[in-house]
Amino acid sequence: MKRFSQAQKLERQRKEAEQREAARQLQERLDAEARTQKEEAAKIIADAQEKLEQETDPGARATLERTITEETAVLETQAPLVPPVVIERPTVTRIAEGAAYTKDKWKCRIVNPELVPREHCEPSMKLLNAAMRGESAT
Repeated sequence: MKRFSQAQKLERQRKEAEQREAARQLQERLDAEARTQKEEAAKIIADAQEKLEQETDPGARATLERTITEETAVLETQAPLVPPVVIERPTVTRIAEGAAYTKDKWKCRIVNPELVPREHCEPSMKLLNAAMRGESAT
């Protein structure tokens, strides 16, 4: 049973790692595309501002100002964020002979005390473990 459980855990970890890597690559691609768009927008703005200084026609000036406004909006937009990978773990393994389940119990360990939030500054493991589970210890 322990070997089977370990094999399932390793397979789950492998799949999670693959999905995290795919999400990371997608985020890098989105960031690169956003960076390219911002560089192009900066060039367009610079060209439009040069033309705007030399332009005397009111219609052309309005068009150039509108172009500058639109490209400034492109500069201010952020790259879309890829949502984090969340995998729901099976809670019960069912086989012909019956069912079994495993339960992970999270324990808190203080590594860097300066990073602990003020509401958890009492060095009580009960309070810290409850915060890790998202519960109130009171």
